[in-house]
Amino acid sequence: MKDFKPDKTQLCITSATTDSSHKHNEVNRCLNIVSKSRTLKIMRSALYGIPILSPRWISECIKQKRIVPPSGPMCIRTLPRKTATENDTDASFGVAKCVAAVCRNQKILRNCSVFLCGQWKSTGGQNTIKDLKVLLEDAGATIMKSVAVASKLLANNESSDNLIFLCDDSHLDEDCGVPENLFQAGKECKLLTVVHFHWLFDCVSCAKLVPGEAYEPLAPRTKDLWRMNCTSNDSERA
Repeated sequence: MKDFKPDKTQLCITSATTDSSHKHNEVNRCLNIVSKSRTLKIMRSALYGIPILSPRWISECIKQKRIVPPSGPMCIRTLPRKTATENDTDASFGVAKCVAAVCRNQKILRNCSVFLCGQWKSTGGQNTIKDLKVLLEDAGATIMKSVAVASKLLANNESSDNLIFLCDDSHLDEDCGVPENLFQAGKECKLLTVVHFHWLFDCVSCAKLVPGEAYEPLAPRTKDLWRMNCTSNDSERA
């Protein structure tokens, strides 16, 4: 991440494949080139609207002995999604959607306030937290820096922000950094979404705020909040 500078980086190169979710649409299948990986640099490039290209572009430049304008299968248009199903196309052309968001000056998490829950020991510790914070800021989210701030926002039912508890993947830390008072406030807040941190990566892939139902936390306390949130959403849809 040290050598990624959004104000200086002009291209991102990564290996690619085609999108199998468009089995019945040959045009979309051929155009929707998917990155084989989803690293921090690739996600940051997408959020800043930096072109993400496949090695095929380099091959074409070498072949023609000039800088070739990237087109067709040279361009990565989709990042893989962690929870994608066979018929799930939310992430399709997500890179292009990120570019559109940049052009509109509308970051995908611009109306989100996020509290990082857990000790993050099993997921890379402070390095993981640092990377998540960078990605959240790039996506336009506001980070709640303390339990006190999170409690205040949860108590403010007039807030227009989406409140997110982003949880680590430890199941040993029972409360996941959520004290009893914050847990009780979370039970009463209809604006709260509690998710495993993979949710953030899939928001970038889909270039939008994705529902939290598929991102169950592992710690008992945050899992209870997640379950309440899913039940509440099911009731509203009914």
